[in-house]
Amino acid sequence: MSSQVEIANSGISSSFSGAFGGRVWTSPGEIDANDSSYASVTLDGTTHTSSECLVAKDFGFEVNGLGTIKGIVVSVDRKASGDDYIRDNAVYLVKDGNYTGNNKSIGTYWSSSEGVVSYGSPTDLWGASFLPEDIRSPDFGFMIQATYQNAYLTPATAYVDYIQITLYFEEPNVFYDGVAVKRIFFGNAEVRKVYDGGTILPSQ
Repeated sequence: MSSQVEIANSGISSSFSGAFGGRVWTSPGEIDANDSSYASVTLDGTTHTSSECLVAKDFGFEVNGLGTIKGIVVSVDRKASGDDYIRDNAVYLVKDGNYTGNNKSIGTYWSSSEGVVSYGSPTDLWGASFLPEDIRSPDFGFMIQATYQNAYLTPATAYVDYIQITLYFEEPNVFYDGVAVKRIFFGNAEVRKVYDGGTILPSQ
């Protein structure tokens, strides 16, 4: 099984047409690098109890059109301004610009110490289905909504530095001179089709 790892190239704060509405994230575009520049949102127990969705998009995956998607792992580098204030509320993959599949919210408090938390596994498709073209789309991504959970009502801030996706997939075998190969290159360019005269040789 092959894998690719990519960090989001863009981030937005979105309510998905009314779903998961809440307070808008500040600087959502800062999730595009591991650089200690953060998207953030400040919540409290009265007026602003939940955030809008922080949506990570445009990962730039390159997956063979005949490949099979096997699993997706999302890693979020995150922290909160204090312990025991902020939790996940909604954690979904995004397909065709809309959230899809199962909610992977862990429900534990975000730590005040920055760290990476991962969702999914190499064999987990999150209760959804994906074709290679879905993964290559700039509208494929991930969303997370933070919620405030503390009885003292003191405001707290959620921070996200970057969002990374590891994609697990199987590529078909291409037979070249009777030998099964995964990928063929001509210089630095990958050969996507092999011809015998005017006939495309089959993948298996």
